[in-house]
Amino acid sequence: MALHLSKDDIDDHVISKIINEFVPTIAIIRYAHGTFSNRKAERVASSEGSYLPVHLLVVLNGSHSKGNEANLISAMENKLLRITKSTVLIHSLDFVNEGLSRGQDFFIDIIEKGIAIYKSDAFLLTTYFRIHPRLKLGHIKKTYNNFHLKGAEFLKLAYIAYSKFNIHISVFLLHQSTELLMRNILITHTDYDPKIHNLRRLITYCNHVAPQINRIFFPKWNDPLVDNIDFNLLQESYIQARYKLEYHIDKKSVRRLLTKAKKLERLSSVLQGRLCTKLSAQF
Repeated sequence: MALHLSKDDIDDHVISKIINEFVPTIAIIRYAHGTFSNRKAERVASSEGSYLPVHLLVVLNGSHSKGNEANLISAMENKLLRITKSTVLIHSLDFVNEGLSRGQDFFIDIIEKGIAIYKSDAFLLTTYFRIHPRLKLGHIKKTYNNFHLKGAEFLKLAYIAYSKFNIHISVFLLHQSTELLMRNILITHTDYDPKIHNLRRLITYCNHVAPQINRIFFPKWNDPLVDNIDFNLLQESYIQARYKLEYHIDKKSVRRLLTKAKKLERLSSVLQGRLCTKLSAQF
């Protein structure tokens, strides 16, 4: 009797094959943040014109050595585009288990609610638990002090540099502020702290807990071309504004980015307050 596979099954097989062309994996888990934990999330997002992030967690037995991780992920996502717009995450099994062992919500949610589209016998997970709200509240307050307050201070310095016409210094400080504020939102809600400086990828990771971030930097009523140029210049500033004499960004662009970063600072603070109130009510 012939085995009839659904389109989703076929797509999952192709996804698994493509990813394994880049790195040998022991598990690939698809996880849609929100109501759906399967590919229906992408269809709903597409049909409604909304954004619902879907992750593909790629788990390795050890660390990979095929060049720069950001380039590797980008190459994977580009090849997967004809099937899925998912964001690829690459982590070793040890890293995933370390997160699970300390109650990291990000990986617990993926393991509990995600769908394994590929899994080998080597995919052995440690026991895990959810952190008590009281302990989580203490961790969130420490994160706020380490990330939000530093991000807010960098933003103040960016405004000062802007007022003194030090445009390169201002936009570099803006990058630092934006990264720290995004990390605060991501870590406080998921305890996940990816070791990257790529702001576009950070926005993608943050979107399931704070979709407002996308609306801050890419509002529908603005010219998308201008917003994208501004954001690309902000992202490049981490390196370019410090070292490249030919790096150019005009004062109007920096002014627009300062305004957006100020909105991000307020959002970070508001979300922090709401989360603390919610956790406090649980004990």
